[in-house]
Amino acid sequence: MLMKISENCYKLENTANPISPNVFCADPTGVEYNGRLYIYGTNDHQEYEAVGDDGKNGYAHIKSIVMLSTDDMVNWEYHGFIDVAKIAPWIVNSWAPSVTSRVEADGKTHFYLYFSNSGCGVGVLTAEHPLGPWSDPLGKP
Repeated sequence: MLMKISENCYKLENTANPISPNVFCADPTGVEYNGRLYIYGTNDHQEYEAVGDDGKNGYAHIKSIVMLSTDDMVNWEYHGFIDVAKIAPWIVNSWAPSVTSRVEADGKTHFYLYFSNSGCGVGVLTAEHPLGPWSDPLGKP
């Protein structure tokens, strides 16, 4: 059975992705918050939409990060993606994210989402909730 991902993209159901049969999520990272695991990953689907199935994937079009979460490691919820290019227009790409959190002086938990900016450094986004809204605190890599 085929599942529609976007207007021109389909993926076979149960194609070896234990988290989601219809979302491409490479290089995943995770953080636990209030009993829920939040996963962030490279949005490989964005590259597929740009170049198709021609085998010439150069990863040059990936400018967003996929978000999923679970509270039981069986049932996963897709939360869409973080449009990194919109939040941080200086980026070249957003690959291989890493996330951490800590309680800051204001008493709130802050989340820090790091990503590889192609070969041009590391970018960081921040939020007060694992689903955002995300902001670019530095305005540069």
